[in-house]
Amino acid sequence: MSPTPDVFALENLDLLRALVSIPSISGQEHGAVAYLVSWMQSHGFDARVDRAGNAVGVLDGGPALDGSPPHELMLLGHIDTVPGDIPIRIEGGKLYGRGSVDAKGPLTAFVLAALAAGVKPGWRLIVIGAVEEEASSSKGAKYVADRYHPDYCVIGEPNHWRRIALGYKGRLLANARREKTLTHTASPESGVIDDLIVFWNDVKAYVDEINQARTRPWEILQAGVEAIESGGDGMNVWAEMKAGFRLPLDISPDEMRFTLAEIAEAHGVLLTFGGGEPAYR
Repeated sequence: MSPTPDVFALENLDLLRALVSIPSISGQEHGAVAYLVSWMQSHGFDARVDRAGNAVGVLDGGPALDGSPPHELMLLGHIDTVPGDIPIRIEGGKLYGRGSVDAKGPLTAFVLAALAAGVKPGWRLIVIGAVEEEASSSKGAKYVADRYHPDYCVIGEPNHWRRIALGYKGRLLANARREKTLTHTASPESGVIDDLIVFWNDVKAYVDEINQARTRPWEILQAGVEAIESGGDGMNVWAEMKAGFRLPLDISPDEMRFTLAEIAEAHGVLLTFGGGEPAYR
């Protein structure tokens, strides 16, 4: 028996508010995942928590009427959020709360869309709320990528309700560290933070040069400092900078790593990397 197609029933519209009400910072998604899996189970999905911690719900119509294998459509969203508490409230017909847009809103839309479609012969619908999408690990998505090969996959990321994105910029995270022996403040030698600033200025000069003839957002190489901190033990001092890069199609994560390593070597800066997803279109 197919699930009810009445996705506008009050209990179903309350799904988003309930999910947003459950904190699910990357790495701490279990409560929200358990709630969503239970909700899907009670509405006719074959739902479970997979080994990565993702919420997975399936509506399987089996073979087509002519006996051919079913098409597989995956609706892939994520259930984790970045930190930060936004009081949950409804104002002017809008729901405010951490994750209401990125990306429990799209995930809820996927669940309700699958519910409305119901079980259809020749179709297997898979809804996934992935974990750790906001973290460099991308644990949930990587687990899914290694185990599923759907005919179609729609990614649930906020992109305005009237638009469909056909691509995704690449990403690379970098951690730059500079260490030195502590010197007197009257010493002519530069400080570790100064060294990192000079390093970053050279990175920005490279980025600006790449972007000179580029005008469309999709083509632009983006770079930004996300955090910087410093410290010492009385004998040695250090400074660390965390930076993020969004990559266009023609710059791979490996190419960006190589360029950054060359710049870092010239400034005595140590680099480590995270993420490393290429752009796709």
